Amino acid sequence: MKFKFIKKLSCDNPMQCTERINKIFNEQFGENIEGAATWHFSIYHENNNHTIWVFFYDKNGEHESERHGMTVIQKLETVRKFTKPILTEKEIENLF
Repeated sequence: MKFKFIKKLSCDNPMQCTERINKIFNEQFGENIEGAATWHFSIYHENNNHTIWVFFYDKNGEHESERHGMTVIQKLETVRKFTKPILTEKEIENLF
């Protein structure tokens, strides 16, 4: 399951920005354990126009991502189904 949204965030250091967002998501969704990822996120950093993708895995063994606007599914043994309640897109956006 993919959520994609744009936030009016500005940052001078994309690495620090990513770490800050990662901390927010880890607190909300739980940290991924090595070898058993249940979700991930990606960020395109542009001042006042950050595009953020959050993926919650629907099935064991299927990694979902986006490339050039297309959803890509890869078979990966380290992916586990996300079993917690999933927030709405608006609830995820409001974490910031």
